Amino acid sequence: RREEPEGDIVNANEEDAVRNDLDDHVQENIGRRLVERIQWPVQDLQKGCEWTTDLMDNYTIFFGHVLANSFYPGLQRAIGVGSAFEGWSPREQDFVYRVLIPMTPPRGHSFHLELDSAEQRHVRNFRVRVQLECTCTEEQQAENMLCFLHHPEEELRSNQVPSLLDTLCTDSYLDVEKTARWFHQLVRAIWPALPQSHNWHLKLLPSRRCCQFQVTN
Repeated sequence: RREEPEGDIVNANEEDAVRNDLDDHVQENIGRRLVERIQWPVQDLQKGCEWTTDLMDNYTIFFGHVLANSFYPGLQRAIGVGSAFEGWSPREQDFVYRVLIPMTPPRGHSFHLELDSAEQRHVRNFRVRVQLECTCTEEQQAENMLCFLHHPEEELRSNQVPSLLDTLCTDSYLDVEKTARWFHQLVRAIWPALPQSHNWHLKLLPSRRCCQFQVTN
């Protein structure tokens, strides 16, 4: 039987210890880098959400001024939705911030949500039917508003701007593509008046059913 020198055993133990220390050090570095890669995007997301919220709040103020006396939908404060506002993103860069902007019917109009029976059988899709409402009241008449239901068409055509049915609707239903195009134009027109426009650049992106834009500094 051959006896192994004691020194060789000690050296082997030292090598194992060094190797374990190196493995721990490498894993610690990898773990720290992973944490940094996770934390930084989350911080960026939070800042981006705050910035987007401020931007849309400023837009909402100007929406109110521009649409006050029109027969276009009223636009309410934006609601953040999707992964970015939930605190995560599938991509480390190029975060996408999605917001919904609730719409209210203008004066003399009402909205009615209806299930679209023409869609696929297993897909629930809704349409917004727009209906004219009588405005033959002293309050409405005091605002010099003609009733879309009870005033002659010639008088309406000569003295009042078209109703929502004549601008953003198709067959009495709110048209998604017309509405998106209208909102797209609003965003472009109002942008120069916003404080963000002094230090940021707005680029509107092509889209048929929503308004997409990119903002860069």
